[in-house]
Amino acid sequence: FPGPMDGSHIDALLALRHVTLDSKVELTGVGTTDKERTVIDPAFIVRPSLPLTERLRFNATLVVGGGADSDFLYELQPMFQYRFTDTWAARFGYRRAHYDFEGDNVDFDGSMEGFIFGVGYVL
Repeated sequence: FPGPMDGSHIDALLALRHVTLDSKVELTGVGTTDKERTVIDPAFIVRPSLPLTERLRFNATLVVGGGADSDFLYELQPMFQYRFTDTWAARFGYRRAHYDFEGDNVDFDGSMEGFIFGVGYVL
């Protein structure tokens, strides 16, 4: 979709989100327990791309979903893209993904987050 300003656009997507969580707890002298859970959920994704300068863009991602294997999931991913040539760009930002699910002796209500950096070829 066209965005609110010149050169901007907004992507709206429907997706299936697949995640496997594997946890292992080992207590010396007591033993080890290992649990794994795979969840697959529908998700709605909105991803605006807004130009800040000729070479710098703000690309954010918002994901909301759940209802199948998870009770609820969301992801927030604010990111900047710097195009240093016509075909190569660097991206840097932050990602927070939250899941809430229970069942099969595995309950999880938490987030995984951290910085993201990458370099890629732009079509």
